[in-house]
Amino acid sequence: MNFLFVTFVANYVDEACTYRNRLRSTFGGIDLKKSGFDANRGTPSRVMTVNELADFLRVHRSTVYRLLKSNSLPAFRVGSDWRFNTETVNEWMNRKQSRN
Repeated sequence: MNFLFVTFVANYVDEACTYRNRLRSTFGGIDLKKSGFDANRGTPSRVMTVNELADFLRVHRSTVYRLLKSNSLPAFRVGSDWRFNTETVNEWMNRKQSRN
């Protein structure tokens, strides 16, 4: 292989790893692959699944379902699956924190 090509690939991989680590620290250790992170947009997706919300809130999935059942968590359905708007969930969390 050409030395310049190998050097280019090595530098590219090193920069990608640095970028990934910076993103991990920015998003608080959330698994970016599971959270819907899109490297082209540079932001996390605005809609989360039950599993992603449970990871985000650091609770068990059953806790998310219990909150859904009591109508205390803002959500909407896509078919039979629940989805959560990130901004709405953040507002909900802020309201809950301000009450305490």
